[in-house]
Amino acid sequence: MAKSKSAIHSIEELTTRFRKLDTEKTRVQTLLDSASQRLEELLEEAEEKFGTRDLKELKSKLKDLERENLTMKKQYQAQLESVEEKLARLDNEFESQESTDE
Repeated sequence: MAKSKSAIHSIEELTTRFRKLDTEKTRVQTLLDSASQRLEELLEEAEEKFGTRDLKELKSKLKDLERENLTMKKQYQAQLESVEEKLARLDNEFESQESTDE
């Protein structure tokens, strides 16, 4: 027969439940400590690399870097296209010189 929630449990059952909860608490506390330590390491790294630990400032710097990266990528692409066009012109000139030499 199922026990109701209001049933009084034996001390052994309560002790077992307590031990399980205590073990879970210890596990979660260990995870929290590890996460806190990692967060502190990352904040120190951010301050070292970017001069701040503030999340809003870091997000702003990230947006700035993304914009700068996009600009540089566009410039690089334009330069590559320019080089390709010049090479194609030179190739055409070379081919036309070869055909007139024959």
